[in-house]
Amino acid sequence: MKKLYTLTLAAGLAFGLTACTGEVSTPVKMGTMAEAVKLDVAKTCDVHANGAQNVLNVAKKFNPLAIKKQVQFMRFGAKTSEYIRATQEAIDKGSKTANVKQKKKTVKFDTNYAATRACKFAVRALQQNHEAQTSWRESVPGDKFTY
Repeated sequence: MKKLYTLTLAAGLAFGLTACTGEVSTPVKMGTMAEAVKLDVAKTCDVHANGAQNVLNVAKKFNPLAIKKQVQFMRFGAKTSEYIRATQEAIDKGSKTANVKQKKKTVKFDTNYAATRACKFAVRALQQNHEAQTSWRESVPGDKFTY
């Protein structure tokens, strides 16, 4: 019985010490295609109105779906997930610049601008994918366009 109490006390103490590290991680639920299509990118990704962390959370919400559908944006060798990583790192450090690693070099962006870019890239990738799937018939000669 003494071993059971000791084991319970040790487990409780270990849990208590690891649970109180001070870092609170709020998991971001993956978004759906229907949610992404309805979003107004200009309003949703506005850092001045919503704050950098909220804008980054939108990017974190929709980028996994873009990765899953294999439509993640890449600009100058930096994927959207790299923008998200660099921006989150800058926000955590309280830095005004985010260091985004591109193919051959590291580029410094303003943290707010990097958050806006990450958000727009994540959401627009899904919106453009949806547009391509729904409007491709319009480009077929004889269906929509007249020549």
